[in-house]
This record gives sequence, structure tokens and C-alpha cells, in this order.
Amino acid sequence: MASIRNADEPPHILNTQPVCTEAVPGLYKHRLEYVTGDRFSPEFMERRRLDLHRFLQRLARHPTLQRSTLLRAFFESTEWHVIMHQHVAHPPVPEQSSGVIDSISDSLLNAFSRVRKPDERFLAMRESVDKFEEGVALSERLFNRVRNRTNVRASSEAKRDGNPEPGEDLTGDYHDLAVAVQGLGFLESGITDPLNHFSNMLLEFSALLRHTTQVTTDPFLVHLHSLLQYSHANRAVLKLRDQKQMDFEELSEYLSAVTAERDRLAAVISGRAGSTGLGLGAYIKDKVDALRGQDDDRARVERMRKLDAKIKELQDAVTTAHETSDAFSDETLREQKIFQRAKEAEMKEMLGNYADGQIEFYKAAMEEWERIIPIIQRIRVDV
Repeated sequence: MASIRNADEPPHILNTQPVCTEAVPGLYKHRLEYVTGDRFSPEFMERRRLDLHRFLQRLARHPTLQRSTLLRAFFESTEWHVIMHQHVAHPPVPEQSSGVIDSISDSLLNAFSRVRKPDERFLAMRESVDKFEEGVALSERLFNRVRNRTNVRASSEAKRDGNPEPGEDLTGDYHDLAVAVQGLGFLESGITDPLNHFSNMLLEFSALLRHTTQVTTDPFLVHLHSLLQYSHANRAVLKLRDQKQMDFEELSEYLSAVTAERDRLAAVISGRAGSTGLGLGAYIKDKVDALRGQDDDRARVERMRKLDAKIKELQDAVTTAHETSDAFSDETLREQKIFQRAKEAEMKEMLGNYADGQIEFYKAAMEEWERIIPIIQRIRVDV
């Protein structure tokens, strides 16, 4: 971008102010329930409770965020609203003005920029994050499909009555089969009692499937989506680090352009313009200055004086941007280690809870079937 910028214009696209890079985990909101009016149901409240609990666990696990005075006040204070009001009214660190650096145009222009000299370490991190998020998103879709094919889709009236509507899912099929077996028992008077036992077992198994979905599959899906949101926060840290590196690269390029312009003017004044290898752009600029009446030595000396001051300012800005970029890189490396530990701990917990729930389900299912098999085997049919 520096190549198309006039050397007399200030660098508007860069922001070298240091910003905290902690990957604050996002708090997932179940927007569908807010739309459908189901936000006070016990199931929704439990999911929100688990999300809030997991969010606070992530904050408390973070070595930097756990020392936050606001977090400690949230856990310990009985007057949280008063503390939060004081914090908003009197923030601990005043906002810093960016001076010649405009953060708004920074975001707009650098949105389409790329780091010119990427660091292999962070390229590998971004690739790892991409693969992880792709795997989590795929797992979420598959488990959602399994969940929808297993859990009964019942109307609110059927839920209140305790009789779920038949649906195109496994629990609905078992419910329909139980009704059919019970009807068969009424027709076969000699085996009515065993068939009624079998029908009741099918209803219990259908209820067991619904219970497993509610206490195992649904929390697993919520945790899976929450982990994906956490990964998005971690990705934002990597993006912010690239932004700081682009700040340094853009400032360095702009400094080079201003220095070249200053050297060109010095060559013109000293009569050495022909030996500097000026390009077409410099030639056109000289012609435009001549048309404006700015080709005399006094105008050039004044421009050189302004450029010297700008070069000094840019040199300081480049130094600050370089230090900021290095600091962000170091902090990002630490954040990645923190995220990796948190991710491993949460995945171990999430998959462990899901496995425990499935084990409990299959144990209960085996007990149900083992209890009904002898009853079915005692049925004798006269041929």
C-alpha cells in the first residue's frame, strides 16, 4: 500500500498500540430458544448453566485472566453491579489516542492484506486450528444427525401428557412397536401377559433412549459447539498477531518510500538527478511540481525539511511497531500453549462424559433385554 501513497501524506493505515492478546473464550448463546420462547424451560436453563460454568472454568484456568480484579470480584463480591459500574465509569487504563495512526482505516485496508514474510510457526498453528475446527464442525454435524434420528420429536401437548407423538426416529419407532405388540397381546389371549411385558419393556427402552439423549448427547453437542467458539477466539489471537506484523511491514515500507523521496530531492538540489536512476513516477512528479510552480530549490528545501521530520517520526513508529510485533508473537506463543492445554482437558472431559453416558445406556439396555428374554422364551405356540 505504501507504493501508492503520496510521500507527503501521513500513514493512516497502521496501529501499533499494544493490545492484550488473551484469548477470552466466547460465551455461546442459544438464540433459537430466545426466538421460540422456550428460554425458561428446564432443559434450556440447564444448558445455559453448563455454558456459564464452562465459561468461568476457562477464565479461571487462564494464568493471566485468573488474576483479573474483575474476575475475582465476580466470584467474591456481593455487590457486583456496583463494582462493574465503577469499572465502567473509571477504567483502570485510559484509552490511548493513536495520533498519526488511524485504527479504523487500519482495519479496513489491512482486511485484504497479507503478511509478506510469514512466520512458519504461526502458519503451522493456523493450519492446526483449521484442521481442528474442521474436525469439530464435522463431528457436530454427524452427532446432530445421530441425535435427530434417535430422539423423539414430540409436540408440547404430547410431552405434557407423557405420550410422545410417533416420529420418524428410533424412539418413536420403539413407541409404535410397543403399541403394536400390546394390540397383538389383546388378540392372542394365550400370550397376552408375556406380550404386555414385552410392550412395557419397549416403552422403557424408548424412554431410556430419550433420557440418554437428554443427559449425554445434548450436553456433548453443547460442549462441542462451545469448544468450537473457544477455538474461534484463539483464531482471533492469531489474526491479531498477523495484524501487528503487517503494521510493522507497512510502516517499514512507508519509511523506505519517504526516505527515497527525501534522497531524490537532495539529488535534484545538488544537480545529481540524472545519476539517481529515477523512474517514471518520479519524472511525472517533477513535471507536476513544475506545473504547480514548486520546482524551485526553496520549495524543495522546505519539503526536505518536512520529510526529515517525518522520517524521524516514522523511525520511532517503526521501532515501536517492531517491538509490539515481537511482543505479540511471544504472547501468542504462550496463548497457544494455554489453549492447547485447555483444549486437551476439555476434550478429555467431554469425550469421557459421553463415553460414560453410553456405557450406562448400554448397561441399562442389556438389563432390560436380559429381563424380557426369558419371558419371551416361555411362550409356547401350538402348531
